[in-house]
Amino acid sequence: MRKLRFVFVIIFVVSVMLCNITYADNDFTQLSPILNNTSNIDNFNASNTSSTNNTNTNPTSTNTNTTNNNLNYKVVGNEITITGVKQGITTVNIPSTIEGKNVTIIGESAFNRRNDIVSITLPDTLQYIEQFAFLGCENITEIRLPHNLISIGSMAFDSCKSLEKIEIPCNLIDNGIFNGCIKLEKVIFSNGVKKINLFSFKDCNNLKEIRIPSSVTNIEGEWILEDISSATIYVEEGSYAQQYCQEHNIKYVATNGEGQQSQEQQQSQGQQSSEQQKLSQEKQPSQQKQTTEEQKQDPTTASTILPKAGLKYGIILIIILIAIGSGFFYKKHNYWKGVK
Repeated sequence: MRKLRFVFVIIFVVSVMLCNITYADNDFTQLSPILNNTSNIDNFNASNTSSTNNTNTNPTSTNTNTTNNNLNYKVVGNEITITGVKQGITTVNIPSTIEGKNVTIIGESAFNRRNDIVSITLPDTLQYIEQFAFLGCENITEIRLPHNLISIGSMAFDSCKSLEKIEIPCNLIDNGIFNGCIKLEKVIFSNGVKKINLFSFKDCNNLKEIRIPSSVTNIEGEWILEDISSATIYVEEGSYAQQYCQEHNIKYVATNGEGQQSQEQQQSQGQQSSEQQKLSQEKQPSQQKQTTEEQKQDPTTASTILPKAGLKYGIILIIILIAIGSGFFYKKHNYWKGVK
């Protein structure tokens, strides 16, 4: 009886240790981003609460009303700030004037987390988009920013996960404006933009094209270049943007100012492509042989390694079989009587 108990204790301890090792490498690492996102949401909600409280502490400077288009807004002097829209509205058309006053501002968190909105039209009178204005609007695929826009606040379009294309008519100074726009493929900066902050495109891993005009004289946020490494940057020949790309080893295409690729770069790229084709043809047979030999010799290929989940359940199954076998073994030798 004592031997039987000792065996089961050993089996239990070993199974717990193996399960902990399996989870330590896999499951806990998957939980970490969830925990981080939860903390970010808490911080974001706290900031929204404080901003709402600050707005309500000065009611005499603004008047809050609702238009016939189900828009919420406030009057500040001779200008209108849009603060939201009625729930359930899928298409939002913001007029250029309300009560005879120009609509110039989209307020902080005005359309925050409004997944019911699929289309929104902004007026040409708009000058400012404040922080968090469209954060988490996951179903907006495209939005036209008016040419009179002066600035965009931080995280204004953060996590707009369906946004595919954007043309930006103003400087990007704040951080994280388009963070997490995972479907964003094309970014065009209008002529006249002078400053760009690349950190505005953190986690935009699907970017394929960024067009930067010659008017840009300042580019920041190079520490985020890995996130946009899949994008090709189109610059004008002899511009600051071209110099920036050369200094930071960023792939780019130089154009002649009309969107066409310069002749020098076409020739150089043609020569490079022909040389690369020759090298690839020469290396292809040797690479195939090398890969086949490595697959034969390498015991850690994907075909020979069990996934972590399969390994975990395989270990548990082995432990169960050992336990059952031990029971039959002791029962056969008359040591099982004391268990009952």
